[in-house]
Amino acid sequence: AILSVALPVLVRGHLHGGARGYGLVVAMASVGAVAGAIIAGSVKPPARPALVLSAAVTSGMLALAALPYLGGVWGAGIAFAVAGGLLSFGNLLAITAFQRWAPPQLLGRIMGLLLLASVGVFPISVLCGGLLVHALGASAAFPIASAGGITAVLVGLSSRSWREFSVD
Repeated sequence: AILSVALPVLVRGHLHGGARGYGLVVAMASVGAVAGAIIAGSVKPPARPALVLSAAVTSGMLALAALPYLGGVWGAGIAFAVAGGLLSFGNLLAITAFQRWAPPQLLGRIMGLLLLASVGVFPISVLCGGLLVHALGASAAFPIASAGGITAVLVGLSSRSWREFSVD
């Protein structure tokens, strides 16, 4: 949700892109997300999806952290396309893995929890993003938010059961 707050402020202010620049950056993210979805649907599911998912999310977070510092709207768009592709790939890999792992009678509940964790906290995330952008500026929000995502991945990887998660 940091993107809902910080990206428009960054593009309009620091990157001097205006509405056209914002549209370009978001469109490039969409292209990346579609590419990531196509790739995720084309590859054989990995034996240890948590490790591949963690690598994709970490790489996507690093691309987002760099977004404000790549020289303008085009650099930001390329970073967002890379992040969009990696995060889309990771999200689809995770959803597919959880759906393959879950007992059929619990699938609806598990998917509901995943949606709550990803979409249900959006208003709180936007509020925190707004406070962060107001306090430190839009450019600083990207590496800070990315550090939070990478920290979540590292916490997950500290769990042996997550590292060894398998759907077979």
